[in-house]
Amino acid sequence: MNVLVYAGPETHSQSMNDVLSTLRSLFLPQYSIQTITSQAVKSQPWSPSCALLVFPRTRDVLPPQSSSRIKEYVESGGAFLGFGIGAKHSSLSRHTTPSGGLLFQVGHKSASIVVSPTLHEEKDPLRSVVIASPDGELIEGINDNPSGGLVGFEEMKNTKLLAQYYGAVDGSSVAGLTCDCGRGKVALWAPNLEAPLRDPLSEQRRFALIKSTLLSLGLQLPQSPEKVASYPLPQYLTSHPSKPRIISQIVDSIAAPSHGSQLSVFEDKGDTFNFHRLEESEGLVKQARDICQSSNPSEWQPKHIILCSDALPDRTQTPLFDIGFYYESLSIARKREGGSEIAVPWGMGEALLYGEVVTSTQTLLEK
Repeated sequence: MNVLVYAGPETHSQSMNDVLSTLRSLFLPQYSIQTITSQAVKSQPWSPSCALLVFPRTRDVLPPQSSSRIKEYVESGGAFLGFGIGAKHSSLSRHTTPSGGLLFQVGHKSASIVVSPTLHEEKDPLRSVVIASPDGELIEGINDNPSGGLVGFEEMKNTKLLAQYYGAVDGSSVAGLTCDCGRGKVALWAPNLEAPLRDPLSEQRRFALIKSTLLSLGLQLPQSPEKVASYPLPQYLTSHPSKPRIISQIVDSIAAPSHGSQLSVFEDKGDTFNFHRLEESEGLVKQARDICQSSNPSEWQPKHIILCSDALPDRTQTPLFDIGFYYESLSIARKREGGSEIAVPWGMGEALLYGEVVTSTQTLLEK
């Protein structure tokens, strides 16, 4: 199942990066974390495989067609999570169309909530607030938009309060909540709970609140999410064992006009790639797993490519994928279909770039 993070033009890019980093550290490998564009929301069949739709902080309203697809998904049994978002509980009819927001039915037909982006000019500063979890733990230093809020939910039935503002805060006291909408569930956070905090204790409590939010939406979390990397790990460039020259041909092409044996670093417009021999891989991968990298993808440099010219990596180095079995199955399939074992320079699938954690497929294929 997928956890989809909305990446339309209305989205604040830093908020989206923070959401992706936080969810990957909590969900992998239980769910696949992917972004979804505004066009895909409107036109693609994304809902059957979607376990959770997540909205980062947005700067503008949604197109009506996107709103109707999201409403249908949630009320049919889906789950929705929004950060830095505003909402109002009212007695609007379920057929009333909000102005640029999402309208979900809650309980009785005449009860609804309108979820809308909290519009915020980049030049205007956010306020720093303190929120309190249901057990009284305080989380300090969270950014919040003074013009937003969750209004009218204090006495609402079938609602679970996740946190409240602590101290003097204008407007509603509700900072986060979950509620039933049709057959689905909605979780809303008015402050920007997706953003990491500098204070270690507050950061620990922030993670605990997000975990509680996800569990209240009916999702399952891995037992040890903190051990799962949420940033790119080294990639293995491999070839069919019967065609080891494929690697040198690829490397020669990248290094041209120099010889491939001289290639150690390659820089393109967006990335820097360091190339390594297979015998260096064990320490390299262990180091990559142990370090704590930034949540900002622009800082994921350099990227590492391990050249498997003479042998395939050991299964302990690729525990989630058996590369040797892949090539064996490829040969069997080619023979079954009557294909030739001789292909110049090589056949489809006989060169494989594998990584346990990668960025986007498009980024890797463009290099």
